[in-house]
Amino acid sequence: MSINRHKSVANYHLMSDTPENLCYETVSHAVTVAESVIRELAR
Repeated sequence: MSINRHKSVANYHLMSDTPENLCYETVSHAVTVAESVIRELAR
């Protein structure tokens, strides 16, 4: 999922909700956060 400059989910459940419209930087940050949470919970 990606967010736009207004911090809302961009293209969510719209016809424009396609891979080429993803902001991969946002996705990468989400993966980093998820990994941190999982590692903390695994302690």
